[in-house]
Amino acid sequence: MPRPGLPRPDPPTIDDVERAAANLAGRVHRTPLLSSATLEQQRAKLAAEPAGAAGVAALLAGKIDVAGAGGVAVVVSGGNVAPETASGILSPDED
Repeated sequence: MPRPGLPRPDPPTIDDVERAAANLAGRVHRTPLLSSATLEQQRAKLAAEPAGAAGVAALLAGKIDVAGAGGVAVVVSGGNVAPETASGILSPDED
């Protein structure tokens, strides 16, 4: 339930976000996801799980055309990433 006084997003806005997320899911592979999660931890101190880093990974990989954009916003999520998952992302096994 929304907090009193806060605006609710319009349904088309939610539909647009869901559609964009579904489209993005097939565009970024495992290595860029892990690289993005690592970069976000090292540079921004954000504990993102790989799926939560997909937006940044897609931008860094050039999968989203932002030419001419006045600005870009990316949602980074997954701060509840398990410590062992975070450790594996930040210190991958050397094979």
